[in-house]
Amino acid sequence: MLKENSYLPILLIFLLLVLGASAPAGFGKSNATLLSIRGDLHEGFASVVFQFTGAVPHGEPQIVDRELHLTFFNTATSLKPFRGFVNFDSGVRLGDAGEDIEARIGIPEHFSIFSVFRMNDPHRIIVNLHIDEPENGAAPLSPAPADQTRNTKSLPSLQPFITSSPVQESGKELSPVQAPEEDLLVKAPEKFRIGLVTIRGGRHEEFSSVVFQFTDAVQHSEPQIIDREIHLTFFNTTASIKPFRRFRTFDSGVRLEDAGENIEVRIGIPESFSRFSAFRMKDPHRFVVNLYRKAQPEEPLAEGAKLRKVPMPEIEPVLDKTVSFSSVSDDSRRMALIEARILARKGFFSRSLEHFRRLRIRFPQDEEIWEEYIEILVDASHYELAEDEIAKLLERNPANFRAQRSLARIHLELRRFGWTFPIFDRLLGINKTDAGLWTDYAYARLETEDWAAALEYFSNALEIDPENTDSLRSLHEILKEHRPRLETAFTRILQTGEASITSASARYGRHLTQRSHIDFTYRWTDVDRPDSMGFRLVDEKVNEAVVLLRHVFNRNWQVRGGGGGYAGLGDGTTLLFGLDFSPSRNLILRGDYAGKRPWYDPVEAALFDGSLNQITASLDWTPNPFWGLFLGVEKWDYFIEGDQDYGTKETFTGILTRRLFEKPDLYLSYGYYASDFDQEADTAFIEILPAESIHSISTNFEHHPVPFWFFGISGGFRYDVQRSLSSFYILPIITFKLGNRIEFSLSYEYNSESGTAAGGETERFSFWNRVIF
Repeated sequence: MLKENSYLPILLIFLLLVLGASAPAGFGKSNATLLSIRGDLHEGFASVVFQFTGAVPHGEPQIVDRELHLTFFNTATSLKPFRGFVNFDSGVRLGDAGEDIEARIGIPEHFSIFSVFRMNDPHRIIVNLHIDEPENGAAPLSPAPADQTRNTKSLPSLQPFITSSPVQESGKELSPVQAPEEDLLVKAPEKFRIGLVTIRGGRHEEFSSVVFQFTDAVQHSEPQIIDREIHLTFFNTTASIKPFRRFRTFDSGVRLEDAGENIEVRIGIPESFSRFSAFRMKDPHRFVVNLYRKAQPEEPLAEGAKLRKVPMPEIEPVLDKTVSFSSVSDDSRRMALIEARILARKGFFSRSLEHFRRLRIRFPQDEEIWEEYIEILVDASHYELAEDEIAKLLERNPANFRAQRSLARIHLELRRFGWTFPIFDRLLGINKTDAGLWTDYAYARLETEDWAAALEYFSNALEIDPENTDSLRSLHEILKEHRPRLETAFTRILQTGEASITSASARYGRHLTQRSHIDFTYRWTDVDRPDSMGFRLVDEKVNEAVVLLRHVFNRNWQVRGGGGGYAGLGDGTTLLFGLDFSPSRNLILRGDYAGKRPWYDPVEAALFDGSLNQITASLDWTPNPFWGLFLGVEKWDYFIEGDQDYGTKETFTGILTRRLFEKPDLYLSYGYYASDFDQEADTAFIEILPAESIHSISTNFEHHPVPFWFFGISGGFRYDVQRSLSSFYILPIITFKLGNRIEFSLSYEYNSESGTAAGGETERFSFWNRVIF
């Protein structure tokens, strides 16, 4: 037995079938999607092609306010609502009309006739915009083929624009005006696209030829002359070859541009151009464009090129005519060059390079355009392309100054500093009054650690251009780093229990050779704490002297080593060793060892003649001017009363810094510090925190109101997870300069928590001075 409501599904299916059968013919049966819209300009007409997934019914085309209105029924699309065409002055706007799409096609100036027809495989609706009525003798309008519908109308109020409309589709006349000759047919794309295999260029006795080879017979537009280029479109064609090809045997080139299912071709016209012809050939399928020269002396052949006589086979002529055109004026060249420069300065390198490539085709002999094209390639970091162009330019003109300068710049940016030396020597032999050359050469020398040569070259640049601030700043930095100098410092630290550590130091440094440097350092330290408040009296003095040698092998490697001794705290002999490795300009890896140093912080260590060994390793990375990362690990071995092992402390420090502002400079940092102390001695004579885990947020502000003084202030908050303890610090500093050789600074630091087992506040007063001789 059927249930009472078992008939409901059957009834619903029946109703759906009835509704589907009674749906309007133009709506329920299509359900097509608009895939693409293309616009092309032909010799006598312009066409707008709408491609769909299936057959689409449409409404009656109507002219409304210089627009052609057309409705596609029961159609959907994901295309943008507006499409403008670059080949002719028109565009298409799509409007949503429920289940339909309303298309509005802009009518160009002087529009006279339009026609609309459908095509299959693939499904398309094509709107042709014709210009003027057919002239006397033109073919009469023919009825539309069986698979097409046509709608042709005239607007008497509009004027003619083009004089003919050669369009044919699969051998069937589609245009309401006269059909063209076979060789001027413009065929719509077929289902399968033809492949463009190769492009060849050859120079013969009386002409030069450009040969396009295809996998099958190809249809094409009529060749046209536009701005010293032959423009040609191959329909329903694809290619996997490079979009630009330049020929060695004659001064021309070919550029390919993607145009949907078609390929647009631009052939550069040589200076001596007078006439061209175009024809097709078979076995294999080729399209040949011959460029004929004026009667004038032959241009010399490029090295390795040969003239050859070619017997002409039977051909299908496409076009053979003499073309006259006025040479492009200097104003036109200048404006095109200015436009390309402006695009580059605004950072639109792709568009600028496209402009320069067209200028290169139009003006192949113009070295200024060639030079600027190379410089834009370098600006856009297309170094390989730039080097290829430089090689070609220098082959033509080995003495070209700007090409050599661009080559040196490429080597600089690729950090091939040594490669620039012979180029700069050669250029400065030509022009010694170019301050920019001296500056670039100085930077190259400085990057290879040849600071003496860099100092000389920066000085030469300043003699030519005293206002060159970059050279002046770099010169001062070299003097600061490499001239003999004397540095003095004074520091006083105040801790809990009225303890204090006071030190004064003097360091003298100078170069022994260009790559070797020596430092002499003397430091006096007074460790003091009164006998009060339950603290033991501490009154120790330490005199320490150290000699450190440093040698730079190259830009990447640096080594240092030295030693010394100290009197006080049981006396001792110190050993120092360090190594730096810099794989890149913004990354430095460091490692240091210091053996037998005096240990007096905390001050209790001075009571037991404390000493320590220290091993450090760090990474300092600045990937760009806005970010910095520091990672460091340390190991401290503590000893008391000679060589008695007191314990070992290991630490880790990580700091991530972000530069927020520049001039004035503002930095924000996050830091993490962790330590672990393992005591070896049986008795804790000196209290050291067993573990720390500190997170911190800090900021640093620096401002240089004038060149000879600046001030800064740092501050931050810390939180020790191990002790559940919060703290903060603040550090103002001010620096003065007397000329470029004397500099001194004053600073004060306050910490609300010392970070020692005793805890409490700490204060630090510092003075520092440097004199460069």
